[in-house]
Order: sequence, then structure tokens, then C-alpha cells
Amino acid sequence: MKDLLDKKMPLTLVDSRPAGRYAQDHLPGAISIPDDVLKEKKAEVLPKEKDKMLVFYCGGVTCGLSPNSAKLARELGYTNVRVYLEGEPAWRKKGYPLFASNKFVTEGNIVLIDLRDAKKAETARIARSVSIPFATFKSKVDDIPSKANVILYGDSEQQALDAMKILSEEGYKKVALVAGGLEGWQKSGGQVAKGPVETKITWKRKPVAGEVSLADFKKAAAGQDPNALIVDVRSTNETAEGKLKNATLIPLDELGKRATELPKGKKVFVHCSTGQRAEMAVKEMKKNGVDAYFLVADVECKGENCTFSE
Repeated sequence: MKDLLDKKMPLTLVDSRPAGRYAQDHLPGAISIPDDVLKEKKAEVLPKEKDKMLVFYCGGVTCGLSPNSAKLARELGYTNVRVYLEGEPAWRKKGYPLFASNKFVTEGNIVLIDLRDAKKAETARIARSVSIPFATFKSKVDDIPSKANVILYGDSEQQALDAMKILSEEGYKKVALVAGGLEGWQKSGGQVAKGPVETKITWKRKPVAGEVSLADFKKAAAGQDPNALIVDVRSTNETAEGKLKNATLIPLDELGKRATELPKGKKVFVHCSTGQRAEMAVKEMKKNGVDAYFLVADVECKGENCTFSE
């Protein structure tokens, strides 16, 4: 994938994940066409040229959204369709840049860090940013909440990538950059602040709309909430390795034809391996009047033993 982008090959790179995940971090030059949006609008949201290269990606080999989108694109007559199956996790693991959308930088519940010298930040900086000069960054990592979406910019993209690497080595999983740094931000019309810098991080996790808390999910999974049903939308290959004892298995690509199996008098808590497919499933369930909520967490199951990490 990186070779194609480095060579500036003429292609359309499509992020098949939910729009909210694209906003948090996406590959360079990618556009957002969630799998459910493609199913609804079909060729309307794709390039007019049917022979143009289309590359779809999502949240890794178990995600399933990008293969589904690629299959649909081929059915629509597109002849040069590819899938970057390893997707965002592999791209991140290799230390390549991921970018947050400008709207997410402006409005998201994030920790925005300016890696430049504080004197530069006083002159002009992205609004809401906290000043942590790169020279002191490594010693300040413990001050950065590990569960936060961390957005970085500095004197150069390489400096921001170096800081991203430091965070990755410390286990941070939700780190992205501001495209083009401060200069790119200003060119795009982003808001700039001046004057004394902020050095203290004040961040608290805020559940997104439609999300179930891990505590409530675990309570239902343990059978302690009779008014809740757990639905696992992972693929059959994934669930063959293990699943929650009380979960109902409905793979995402089977949801449309199995919608009648879902009760309308109960809360439905949905999970997958990361939350991406669960979010899409909930969106579809709500269209059918189901009181559904998705879990945002990394889920791994061996037998009936499942671990959850937010």
C-alpha cells in the first residue's frame, strides 16, 4: 500500500470503517465511504470511471468491511478493485502516518499536542492544543491519558511521527497527526490561537452516542441483566475460536436477513473485535426499531473466556 501511495499512483483509497473512525485516524489521501453507505448509495459515491483503481481498507484482517465493499464495487462493474486487508492496524504498526480529520481536531474529545518550542506556540498554534515541546516529550508521556485520542503536530511531519513512535512503544493505540501541521491547518481555514500556552492536560473519556459502557456490557454478559441481549457480529471464523457463553451470533453480513431474530422489548448490546462492525450493526438495527447499543473495546475470545480492553 505504501508503495502505491509513494509512487503517487492514480487511485481512490477508501476507508470502509464508520465515519467516526475515519475522523479519528485514516491513511493519507483516504476518503470515507462506510460499508453501509456504499450498500445504500452504490456507484453514486464511487468514481465515475469504472476502470480507475479502487483500494478499500478497514480495521484489519478480521474486520470484513473492506472485503464486503470491494465485492460490491466489482458487482457494480468496477474492474480494478483491490483490498488492503491488513488495514489501519498494520499501517500503524509500521509507523506510517495516520491523520485525523480537521473536524475531529476541532470538536473531538481529544488531547491535541503541539510539539514545537513554546515560544513558537505563543505566536500561533492550533486552538485547544497543549504545549509539550519535543525535547521534553519523552519525559511527559505519563501525563498523557492512555485511553485518549492523541493528535500531534510539530515543526515537521517527521517530528510528529517520532513522537507517535514514542507513544506507540508505550502502548498508546489511538494516535494520529494533523495533516500538514500548523501550516496545513491554517491553509484549510482552521482556527488559530495566540498568547500564553496551556501545559496541563485535562481530559475525561466521554461515551459516544449509541455506546454501551463496558460495565453494563459485562453485567449483561454475566446474565445479571435480564432485559439485555448480547449479540456478537464477528465472522464465523472468528467465533470458532471462542465467544461469550450468553451471546447470540449474527455475523454482520447476515444481519439483514436475520433481523427478525432480534427482540424489540429488550436492550441489545452488540460487540465485534473492536467496535467498528458493532457500530454499523447498531445503525442497521435501529432502522428496524431495535433498542441497540455498541461496545467500543478490543475483544479477544478463547473458548468462553473473553477479554476486553478499552
